[in-house]
Amino acid sequence: MRWSDARPGAELSLPCDLAESGTYRISVRFTRPPDYAVVAVRLDDKPAALDRVSLYAPQIVAADPLTMGDHTLTAGPHRLRFTIVGAHPMAKPDYVVGIDAIRLERLK
Repeated sequence: MRWSDARPGAELSLPCDLAESGTYRISVRFTRPPDYAVVAVRLDDKPAALDRVSLYAPQIVAADPLTMGDHTLTAGPHRLRFTIVGAHPMAKPDYVVGIDAIRLERLK
């Protein structure tokens, strides 16, 4: 998924609906090119689990997944919230975000 035409402070909210309660490990894999933003990622209204993640790279790469940690979640709706917090000093500041994958792995 590619999110473009945003500015610092803009937020993208992605819903996820869990079939069962449990402990989940959440990870996100981003694309990293020369014009992508610095983002914060949080689950629901909790503090940012990933804070100030620079998506900048001098050439386009698919980055390794970043783990947001383990979370005890109830069944039902939840939201992952991506907030643009700036740009890397060497980036062409286009404030773009590329999300390659989001994984919610049920641990127990």
